[in-house]
Amino acid sequence: MILGGTIYLDGNPKRGFINTLTGEFKEQEPDRKEHKGTIMLAPINSHTHLGDSFIKEEPMGTLPEIVGPGGFKLTHLKNAKEIDIIRGVKAAKRMMRENGTGAFIEFRETGFSGLNIILEEKRNKPFGVILSRPQSVEDYYKIKEKVDGIGLSAVSDDDIGAAKELVKAVKDNNGITAIHFSEDRRENISDLREIEPDLLIHCLSCTKDDLREIADMGAPIVITPRSNVFYGKRPDYQHLIGESDKILLGTDNGMNSDPNIFREMEFLFRYQRGIMRVNPTEILEMVINRPRKFLMEKGIKVPPSFVLFPNVDLDPYEIVMRSFYYNSRKISHNR
Repeated sequence: MILGGTIYLDGNPKRGFINTLTGEFKEQEPDRKEHKGTIMLAPINSHTHLGDSFIKEEPMGTLPEIVGPGGFKLTHLKNAKEIDIIRGVKAAKRMMRENGTGAFIEFRETGFSGLNIILEEKRNKPFGVILSRPQSVEDYYKIKEKVDGIGLSAVSDDDIGAAKELVKAVKDNNGITAIHFSEDRRENISDLREIEPDLLIHCLSCTKDDLREIADMGAPIVITPRSNVFYGKRPDYQHLIGESDKILLGTDNGMNSDPNIFREMEFLFRYQRGIMRVNPTEILEMVINRPRKFLMEKGIKVPPSFVLFPNVDLDPYEIVMRSFYYNSRKISHNR
């Protein structure tokens, strides 16, 4: 399908035509009959935990008490019926399909538990990049053909020696290594360098020197503003944006933040406007081009999908803050 209008392949609009099957863009002013509206590459949610979407109880306590080892979330996951976890994952996937998400990067806790359903869902829309959390190298080898890599808890939660062995096995198999870092408090950057992850989550408590070292590593950082506020974290994200041009956006735990990446974009802009404004084009880059570039570098090509806002020309501010005012239609192609 070839559509003409205002096209977003990154954070900046261009006038022309897009082939939604191949992604080929032609810069040319459409005439009135050819103009279909605003078309953007479907946004990517770069950090989800869909497995805890079933949890209805309000999480109480500190951040470590809620999401740390042995805490609220893992206790609920351990004690839950598999059918309840499955229902939560399916509901979260349905929400992402309906809000136009093109792909997501999922962190799977609890080893094999709940893995089969997310792998089954991976073949459906939106496209899922699955990072599991095996307990050992042996566990990883049992599932390495089914997952895209691993998502570690944190350097302060894991044995560095064991983590290094696991990361080596993943890298030997061209998988992605991701890890939460300095979310609740500053963690040791030297430990992070030993692991050499491909993708970092949070980094809220990093110093400028830490962020410069991370930039030298070349690893993108995923921020999750709505979840951070839920847990009482209110950073200035310009602290990170000013030190890295590889900031991505995610929604984090399904138990407290629905996986709607458009809402996440809106919240980030609204939150930062009273501190130090983030340009809407920067926010669109976080969900359109940057995550695709990262995944492409890791050998993962996201199937082509687009969001069409019919009969309107939207600027970056309107997409970030006012997308809910306009009807949208997702255009996807499976390969």
